[in-house]
Amino acid sequence: MITDLGKLRHMDYECAHFVSAIMDLCNKAQVAHVYRVIPNAQIDIGWNIMSKFHYDTSKVHIETFPTFFLAIKKFLVEKSMAFAPKNY
Repeated sequence: MITDLGKLRHMDYECAHFVSAIMDLCNKAQVAHVYRVIPNAQIDIGWNIMSKFHYDTSKVHIETFPTFFLAIKKFLVEKSMAFAPKNY
């Protein structure tokens, strides 16, 4: 899953409930990778803290990127590695 917060400038506290519910649904759906686009670390509204409560962090790999381009590049590289032939 890629979460692009590149245009986010502010988020009200009241949104935390909805974000938490989405995280819970992703965890239930067994999402294995979460790629976050957060260009400015100062606007991280608690994603890391919320992740600890709503994702099974032993199964969900979370990475943060400064641009969408870097996030999608990492996603595509990992997907291509998953389908690459294995050398025995």
